[in-house]
Amino acid sequence: MAITASGSIEIAAPAAAVFAWLTERDKLAQWVGGNQAQMPASSSELAVGYRGTAQYPGPGGAEQEMELEVTAVDPPHQFSYRQTYAEGVTAVDYLLTESEGQTHVIGTSITEWKTSGTDMFKQVEQQIASLPSYAQEISRRQLEQVEQQMQHTDTNPAVEAEMDRQFAESLEKLKRTVESGAPSV
Repeated sequence: MAITASGSIEIAAPAAAVFAWLTERDKLAQWVGGNQAQMPASSSELAVGYRGTAQYPGPGGAEQEMELEVTAVDPPHQFSYRQTYAEGVTAVDYLLTESEGQTHVIGTSITEWKTSGTDMFKQVEQQIASLPSYAQEISRRQLEQVEQQMQHTDTNPAVEAEMDRQFAESLEKLKRTVESGAPSV
């Protein structure tokens, strides 16, 4: 199941400054938060094919490994990477265009979950089969409603809307952080 989130924003700073906030470990940690050990100590080490790993809290809080691979880097115009983790793979692309000291950032994130919607429905069906008969009927009706909502897509529109909201919020945080030159709260 793939979920795409995208957005764009204008930042009152030159593209080179914005690019630094996307690629430098310490700056990235200020607006994204968390462990950014997957990034090189110096952004000058970034090149297509660069790989780095970091630990992050997964479902239930257990530490899991995430690998980052740079797929495109063209300072200060583009930075793209792929993150691989237990639940799936996310490809992220940032395009930067500067005009009169302002930078227009377009960002796209495509997450491919290892479990497809069809696989999830099969798993839920198996779980429903183990329920008492009265609960099976109720559960199957609820599952049918969800399947109808997802009829023309392998994703849930509510999940896609939430991912878009979170991506837009991330771009807003990037804007606040870059424009203030300090960590955002």
